[in-house]
Amino acid sequence: MTTINPVDIQYSLIKETVPGTLPGAGNLLKIPVDSTGTLFNVDVDDLTSPVSRPQGDIDGARRTNYRNAGNFALHLQQDAAIELLMSSALRAAWTAGVIKGSNVDQPFSIEEKLAAAQFKRYLGNYATMMELTCDFAGNALLRFDILGMTAQTATTASSLAYSEPGVAQKLTGLDVGTAEIAGYAGIIFKNAVLRVGQPREVQGRFGSASAYGIGASGPREVSLELTGYHEDLAPITALLGGAGDTPLAATLTIGTAGNGFTFLLPKAVPSTPKQAKEPSAIVNTIALRGIYDATEGTAIKITKLS
Repeated sequence: MTTINPVDIQYSLIKETVPGTLPGAGNLLKIPVDSTGTLFNVDVDDLTSPVSRPQGDIDGARRTNYRNAGNFALHLQQDAAIELLMSSALRAAWTAGVIKGSNVDQPFSIEEKLAAAQFKRYLGNYATMMELTCDFAGNALLRFDILGMTAQTATTASSLAYSEPGVAQKLTGLDVGTAEIAGYAGIIFKNAVLRVGQPREVQGRFGSASAYGIGASGPREVSLELTGYHEDLAPITALLGGAGDTPLAATLTIGTAGNGFTFLLPKAVPSTPKQAKEPSAIVNTIALRGIYDATEGTAIKITKLS
C-alpha cells in the first residue's frame, strides 16, 4: 500500500443550505492549509456499563455523541474559502464586502481528499473560534476551530465543481496599515492578536449516532490584544485611571485594496496595560474586550478592502 503525504491532503469547503447536508449545486472552494497542522476527526464519548461480570470485568461499552472536530491553520489573504470561515465565525453573511457579528448561522461542508480514491466529507460544520495573529516581522496567520455534526467516507470525488484557491499575495506584518486604539494614536504597535469566539455545543437526539444540530451555547466573545513600545506614561496613566472603564474603538487594517481587511471593534473596554521586557525595549500589551455598539449593531465588524 502507498502511504499518504501530509502535504498532499486537499481540503475544500462549500456553504450549506440545509445544515448537515452537502449541497447539490455550487462550487467546492479549495483552501491551502498548513500541512503541519492537525487533521479533522470524528470524536465520540465512550460509555461503559456500570455493572460488572462476576469475575470483575466491565460488562459492555458503547459509543455516543458523535461530532466532527478539528481546525484550519491558514495564511491571511482575500480568498473565498477564508471569507466563508469568517462568516461562520461571526454568524453572519457578507453584505457589500462587510460582515458584522450576528445570529444567523453559516454552516458549511468540508471535503478532505487523502488520495485519488480516498475522501472524507464532514457535514454540518461551524466555526467556534477565529484567531488572527500578526507580528511586525511575521506572517498574518489565521486559525479556525471547527465543530460539526457528522462525517462520511467516499471513494470518488464530488460531482460538484471545484474552485482553485485565491492567488492574492499572502499578508504579513509589513502589510499592517493601521493598528490603533482611539485616543492613543501615538503608540507604536508591533504585535496583534484578534480572537472571535462563539461557544457551541452538540445537540443530540435519541436513536442517532449523528448530531441533530450544533447550537450556540453562549454569547460571542471578541478580544484584541495590541503590543506596543513604552515611550511615555501618558497612555498608561490614562488607562490606569478613570478612563480605564471608558469603551474605545480599536482598528486593525491588514493589506490594501483588493487584498486585505479592516477589523473593527467599535466599542471595546481596555484592561490595564501589562508591561514586559524584550531584548531591546520595554513593551506594553493592551487587551481590549469587544462589547455591543449600538451604532454598528455589533461588537466586531470586518470589511474587505476594495
